[in-house]
Amino acid sequence: MTERLLLLCICAFSARLAFLIPFANLVKPFQVVREVWRESDPDFDASFLSNVTSAPTYLGFWWAFWVISNIATNGSSRMLDFEDSKSLEISGYFFTAGGILSAVAAILAIKVVRDITYRQELRFQRIGNLQGFMPPQPPKFD
Repeated sequence: MTERLLLLCICAFSARLAFLIPFANLVKPFQVVREVWRESDPDFDASFLSNVTSAPTYLGFWWAFWVISNIATNGSSRMLDFEDSKSLEISGYFFTAGGILSAVAAILAIKVVRDITYRQELRFQRIGNLQGFMPPQPPKFD
């Protein structure tokens, strides 16, 4: 179990570091979310390490829509030339496509967050039932 905890600590450090490294910031955040999905499995049994479930397909679609929307919006700003009306029109199309792709990515991100939250709550509930653990009562303010 300590090896697993050490691996998660190393992954947490590399996840923060990945935001500073070009091209790693396109892959590592998705890997982190996928790892959170796996670690939130409510049916996980620590005695069976091969019991790892894969992430759902929409997780990959969320990340793909997010990356493509960023490419489209960045492309629209790079090809923008106020002197050329054709470039202005094409830039507008790219900007609109980027906005639509961002909206789809946002909807999928909401689904990802809700599903991970549900899985974590269910896992905590099952672990609490196994160990007889109850969280402390919330503080009372006057």
